[in-house]
Amino acid sequence: MRLAEKAYQLRAAGNIYRKVGEALGVTASRAVQLDQMYKRRQMMEDWQRGLSYRTLSILHDVDAETKEQATQQYLKWNQEKPSRWPRCYSWVRHKELARCLGMPEPIQPTPKRRTCPHCGKEI
Repeated sequence: MRLAEKAYQLRAAGNIYRKVGEALGVTASRAVQLDQMYKRRQMMEDWQRGLSYRTLSILHDVDAETKEQATQQYLKWNQEKPSRWPRCYSWVRHKELARCLGMPEPIQPTPKRRTCPHCGKEI
């Protein structure tokens, strides 16, 4: 049995987090984290299991709770410029979401090389 599951079971039995932490050999704040982690994992659907908490949080913020809604959101973001993406959504998150949805991995465009108009050096 994993530590998070033990923390959840001890908490469900009516123990306070300090007692849960003592039983598991961790601090009370870590016991809270383990309990919440177990609850979050139980609420996840199968397609969400490979996603990071940051990506899940972004999908939750845009109300994409099902796989179909997440796919529609991914396709929408795929058409937009990255500057129009939600806060904290980056190419790393975009590739991660594509992998979990079974979509082809997006190719990050190479930035345009800029040169100084005065001296001609690359910026």
